[in-house]
Amino acid sequence: MEISYKWLKEYVDFDLTPQETADALTSCGLEVDALEEVQTIRGGLKGLYVGKVLTCELHPNSDHLHIIQNEPQRIDDLWKVTRYALRRFKEEGFEIGETQSPIIPLYVHDVEKTFVATAKAFEYGVFINPVIPPACAPQDTLVRFALMATHTEEQVERGVQILKRVFRELDIIKD
Repeated sequence: MEISYKWLKEYVDFDLTPQETADALTSCGLEVDALEEVQTIRGGLKGLYVGKVLTCELHPNSDHLHIIQNEPQRIDDLWKVTRYALRRFKEEGFEIGETQSPIIPLYVHDVEKTFVATAKAFEYGVFINPVIPPACAPQDTLVRFALMATHTEEQVERGVQILKRVFRELDIIKD
C-alpha cells in the first residue's frame, strides 16, 4: 500500500521528515519498504478525455445475478454468519456501533493503533481493512472485518479470538 506523505500531514499533525515518518511507521510494525518522490503528471492533462455514460444494461453473459437467483441459501448463510459474528464481537467487548452489516466496524479511535492492529492481525492470519482520515474523523478510526456467505462460525470465532488478542495487546479493549 502506498501512502502520500503530504496526504498524511493533512490529516495527522506531526513534525517529522519523510524519512523520520518512515522510520516511525516501521518501528511500530508497519514496514516502509521505500520512499520515492512522485512527480506531477508528465504533460499535464493533455490527451485526457472525459466520457459520459448514456446507458447501462446487464451483460448477457454475466452470471453474477444467476448465482443469487439459483443459490438463495447464500443470502441466508451470510446473514446467519453475520449474526453470529456480531454477537461474538459484542460479547468480547468490541465497540461495533449499531451495525447489522456483514462488514463489521471495530472501532479503534486512534490512527496509529489502527495501523498497528491491522499489521498484527495480518501477522496472525486475519485480514482487516483500516479506516483512517480522510475516510473518517481522526477520533473515529476503525478496522473492518468483512464476511462472506462461505465463512463458517469456526472461522469467525478464530478471527474474533485473534482480534481480541490484538486489541488487548494494544489496550483497545480491556479484560
